[in-house]
Amino acid sequence: MVVCVVWQLSSRSVLNQPSTFTAALSLFLMISVGLFGDASTFVSQSHRHIDYFF
Repeated sequence: MVVCVVWQLSSRSVLNQPSTFTAALSLFLMISVGLFGDASTFVSQSHRHIDYFF
């Protein structure tokens, strides 16, 4: 996902032509990471825990 975002930024700034597929691909990858995390917590029979830093 990092490579996809870096490619988007570099193609937009250096080539002055943004890539058309990288925005959709990074969104798909972010959703996939969330779903794999949900599946992992379901298999381990636990729940999600979100820490907030103040």
